[in-house]
Amino acid sequence: MGIKKSRGTALRKVSASYQVSKSGVKKAKQQVRPMGEDEEREGRETVPSSVPLSHFLNRKEKKAWDRLPERRKQQYIKEASRDVEKKKGARGVFISDAEKRAAGQSSKRKEEQRKSLQNSRIQTEKTTGDKREQRKETESKEVSNAVPLSGHRPAGTAAPGVKSGTAPTSPAGLTVLIAKRTAERFKEANRRKNAAIESRRVQIQSELSRQMQDNREMGNVKQAAAFVTAAMASAILAVTTAAIQLAATVVVTMLAILIPVIVVAVVIGVVASLIAGVIAALSTTYASGSGEDIVAVAIQEIGYREGPGNETKYGEFTGANGLAWCHSFVSWCANECGFIKMGILPKTASCEEGRQWFIRHQKYQKKEAGYIPQPGDILYFDYEGEGESHHVGIVEYTENDVVHTIEGNKRDQVMRAHYPLAYGGIMGYGQPDYPENGINACGNVQDFLGYCDRISAAILNDGNWVYSNSNLEGSFEKARNASVRKTNCAHYVSMAMQEFGTLKPGQFIYSNAENRLVASSQVRKQLEKYYEIISVGGKMPTEAGLRAGDICLYHLHTNVYAGKNTNGKMIWYDYSRSQTSDGRENSGYFVKGMKTGDSVGGKIYTILRLKDQDAYGTGKTITLPSGLGDVYSYMGWSMVTNRLSRQYRLRVNSGEHYDANGFGKIGDRYVIACTSTFGEVGDEVDFVLANGRVIHGVIGDQKSQADSDCNKWGHQYGHCVVEFCVDKASWYGSGKTVTRYHPEWAGTTVVKAVNLGKNHLK
Repeated sequence: MGIKKSRGTALRKVSASYQVSKSGVKKAKQQVRPMGEDEEREGRETVPSSVPLSHFLNRKEKKAWDRLPERRKQQYIKEASRDVEKKKGARGVFISDAEKRAAGQSSKRKEEQRKSLQNSRIQTEKTTGDKREQRKETESKEVSNAVPLSGHRPAGTAAPGVKSGTAPTSPAGLTVLIAKRTAERFKEANRRKNAAIESRRVQIQSELSRQMQDNREMGNVKQAAAFVTAAMASAILAVTTAAIQLAATVVVTMLAILIPVIVVAVVIGVVASLIAGVIAALSTTYASGSGEDIVAVAIQEIGYREGPGNETKYGEFTGANGLAWCHSFVSWCANECGFIKMGILPKTASCEEGRQWFIRHQKYQKKEAGYIPQPGDILYFDYEGEGESHHVGIVEYTENDVVHTIEGNKRDQVMRAHYPLAYGGIMGYGQPDYPENGINACGNVQDFLGYCDRISAAILNDGNWVYSNSNLEGSFEKARNASVRKTNCAHYVSMAMQEFGTLKPGQFIYSNAENRLVASSQVRKQLEKYYEIISVGGKMPTEAGLRAGDICLYHLHTNVYAGKNTNGKMIWYDYSRSQTSDGRENSGYFVKGMKTGDSVGGKIYTILRLKDQDAYGTGKTITLPSGLGDVYSYMGWSMVTNRLSRQYRLRVNSGEHYDANGFGKIGDRYVIACTSTFGEVGDEVDFVLANGRVIHGVIGDQKSQADSDCNKWGHQYGHCVVEFCVDKASWYGSGKTVTRYHPEWAGTTVVKAVNLGKNHLK
């Protein structure tokens, strides 16, 4: 899985391509743009050939663009168009409240609904496609009540907030901006993909090298086979990496043929699995596959109308052409994202069958107070309280207690709608388990602690939050906007988890009197998705093996371990009653948000630890100023020759070992040089990077702060914090770089260092 994923305090916007204005929720009217009706409008969604995209792409990037499917190209272009329009201050569109009564139903009721709606529709809601020759007349009637679709305003009207007569951006200039933004989006997606592939390649190459090193002596047939197979796999890896930029599909095919040959020749399971990992890395679609994607696909379909006899491309996809097609639309959109094949959504034309699918997979959320639907959720309706769903839509976003959807088979077309969260026709929501990106879909430990800090700072700065165990709001935003601002230890932690993204708004955890984690079945599935749930059976914090970012549950208490301060003391984000001015419930305001000490909550019974994190240890923590440590250097470890120095003694005592790439290693740690700010020679230090990665080091040499460009943080005035001790013979004069072998350390900074208090010379 790979969250999400920047997150603001409100619901994160799913994409610039479908951001909307916040001001028109209550009063804006519908404006539908049927597909293919307005050539001028459709023209804005593409980049005309007069300004080709190649102006902003090099030759290699242009070839990659040309290989994209047309649908994906149009998606890039539309997203870029909306980015540009957003910068111009364009506003979004909302649908009128009359829509709540107009959702499509099953085929047996469709004719009755059509007749009913015939009499209830108001003149201003007519679709321009009904009478194309009257489009201008219809638009003039609608202009007083409607907020036009972003970037597409009726002739003669000015944009909201813009005086009539303001000169608009010229079509040519707008086209250039869209083309440039499209190229930027495309190049950024390729950069992320290539970085992920390179990272995977380095991981696999390191493991292959280890296999070769472990079996280099070839003392028996098994060792010899393992060595030869690892060598062959390493060679294939090198070839595929070089070829990927030219023909990734061909590479995948070639590997698929070669793997069985290798496995038949030498049955070495470990190596075979490593090579399979190459295929996974090459064939994965990076930076896609979230709830935002299905919404983006659905947006492109707005305005599509059914043909005679209910015929649609969606019904054709599910094999139910001619029948009600609202769920066929959902399934079709899911298939466009690859979610049907991945088993993330069902392929069905039946709403109730779709709803039951989510229930069977324990991915269904009943409508209940506090739950805020997320982009990509599947909303199921039951208008008449029959206990079965007869209509469905895709959640676009939720704002101000209003859920906004995109629905098929609504007035015989695909269109937007919105409903209050308390609307009686809503049954519940399917919650697809969308794939995500990154180390963790929501971010890393540093990101989570950042949310803890920001919420804590807001509470203390507001100055009027009380401790309470009753009538708590479902999110930080709601709690802060309430007439009485209230929270408690578990509520505070849950709000931080919501903002981070591992819990959804309205979801909470706490520890009960039996010292157990309490969470609903749906919340527990969320926890199992993102966290290791570790039962420690009642240990004091110093004995529990804590890591920074751990969520700790005690007897009727919950807090977040934030690591150690510069004095080596444990620190915690903690909103217990004792942190208020008088220590009483619903009385004094919070005056502190952090605690220091080794036993702030007593014994710990359960720990929630983020999965897939490059963990660092606990010890004295040194926090670096922003922007430092973005450069790495190296030195030959063998150049440490002063026999009286601690550096020399460490090199000799350790045996001067190098890994396959020539990095000096002591055990699993890299031998590094740094300033005395971080410790002395022989100390184990974890350098924590802003992207969540960790460089696990042993100080093998110390940088001299007497050097002209060296300050307390390192050379280049602190930009070079970590210097690696390497094999001089293989590195010097070779053009090698640190990030060539460790791209996961590139493009980031060192945010802090943790001295673990362990020294290899003591």
